Amino acid sequence: MEKLKKLDFGTAEAEKDVLRPVETAAAQDQIGVLAGLRLIFTKDYRSQTWLAVFILSFIQLSGIDGVLYYAPTIFAQAGIPSQTA
Repeated sequence: MEKLKKLDFGTAEAEKDVLRPVETAAAQDQIGVLAGLRLIFTKDYRSQTWLAVFILSFIQLSGIDGVLYYAPTIFAQAGIPSQTA
């Protein structure tokens, strides 16, 4: 911004020139997200979407994260060295 101010632009005009592309990109990104959500819930893709939601939910409920978190403790209590585990 400092370099733009030295170019004899007005401060407000310089800020607009810098922020306009950012705001435009953000608006296009929002439109893209909404269009994508509409697309995955159309009749053609509805069954695949629900299958993906089911699989991802099952992964979260399976608890593998807890097993991986406590694995070093479990192996240490079982007497297995960490190099083997």
